[in-house]
Amino acid sequence: MAGCNWVVDSGAYSFDCENPKGFGGKGCYTCTITDDDREFDQHRLNACTPDWLPGGKPIPKRGWPIELAEPVTPPPDLDIPELACDDPKPPGPLVFIVGGSALKPVIAQVAQHFAQETQPDFGPPITVIFKNSAGCDGISLVVVDHGEISGTAFRWSADPDAKAIPCRIPANTKPDIAAATAFAESCNRQFSGIHKLGPIETLAFVVPLSSMQHSISADAAFNVYGWGAEGDVSPWKVETQLFQRGPLSGTQAAVAKLIGLPLERKWKGRSEPSTDALFLQIVQANAAGGAVADQTLGFASAAYLLDRRLSDNVRSLAFQAPGQRAAFLPSSTPDGTDFVNVRKGRYRLWAPYHFYARRLPAGRLPDGVEKVLNALTGESAPPGLDMIKTYKEQGLIARCAMEVDVDSDGGLLKAFAGRSCSCYWDFLLKKSPSSCRICSDKADCAGLPKTPSCNRYGQNSRFCEATPP
Repeated sequence: MAGCNWVVDSGAYSFDCENPKGFGGKGCYTCTITDDDREFDQHRLNACTPDWLPGGKPIPKRGWPIELAEPVTPPPDLDIPELACDDPKPPGPLVFIVGGSALKPVIAQVAQHFAQETQPDFGPPITVIFKNSAGCDGISLVVVDHGEISGTAFRWSADPDAKAIPCRIPANTKPDIAAATAFAESCNRQFSGIHKLGPIETLAFVVPLSSMQHSISADAAFNVYGWGAEGDVSPWKVETQLFQRGPLSGTQAAVAKLIGLPLERKWKGRSEPSTDALFLQIVQANAAGGAVADQTLGFASAAYLLDRRLSDNVRSLAFQAPGQRAAFLPSSTPDGTDFVNVRKGRYRLWAPYHFYARRLPAGRLPDGVEKVLNALTGESAPPGLDMIKTYKEQGLIARCAMEVDVDSDGGLLKAFAGRSCSCYWDFLLKKSPSSCRICSDKADCAGLPKTPSCNRYGQNSRFCEATPP
């Protein structure tokens, strides 16, 4: 059972390429899925795979809840440090970022590299300062309200072994970049500014390790968080054991679109002020065990489960998207981190990181902001920083390693059309398929129509990949 990576659900469908015995008799799609397939989304979701685990029943989806979510104000910071974020005055620009805590380890590595002495082509050191903020709130601050931030933030020195330094945000500070796992429209925000996509964050419904539950469908999640006890989804009927993040959360905005539950409606369950607080509730329920563990449900970034202190107490559920015939885990094994089912479009609970910035009146970004933004998205990075490897180490997925893409949260899957790094990603996973060819120049990729370019990654790695750099 440990090797299973999807859970069959009821229902059947009919395709010309259907294997009627697949998915335990529910049928699965066997043909090659081309990029221009008119049913690319459904074929990707229901592509045959050999491992399966029976379980799950269809659940009628209820209507939208009537109650609207109450307005939420971010809680004030406590115990604000005396040290100001701009003390001592840095030699180069300061760049303030607001965003969710799952991205903090990536920002830390970018910040440490930019804090180094002047580098060729990168100019003077840049001080990157990060304030933890709910994703939708951050979008509002940067590109909607142009609001100021205050309280506690973190900065880093050039020492890769040094810890983040808590500091006090100076008065009259406006953030330069907002990072969120949701399109602005999913947060019910309209913006005019710069929007770039970054790495993929895998989202997950999470339960205590001792829970007897192994999968959840989008319709079941809709009923649970939309109706609570009235949703009649066993065993998630005890609303005090349902945990959420609230309407300011970018994670919740993305999940809302993926399960079809409007963010502006009142969600059932207890709203936690941070992801750490949500996981604490799940860990405590695992310690309680029995019915309490079975009744407990939350959702968060799967990257947190890289921490063994959490993964020893919490695990992800397999997820069944609308129109799907099986509920997939993110990776090929329950405790895996290859995220193969995310990359191939089988596990649908994911979202790209979005980076938002406002333009100067002249229409461009300040130099320091542009360099940090391009590093975070993987477009360009300071010397010695391999962003693809950094994403992998922090439980994210490089967007170039994906086979699928979306235009909106909860939108239809389409083929990824950008510069690919799939072979390099598999190399980092130590799972390079035989089709991946190491190269020294473009001539080594001759005769490979799908991967004609010799792309370089990190310091020395080169692979034949799709599309030129």
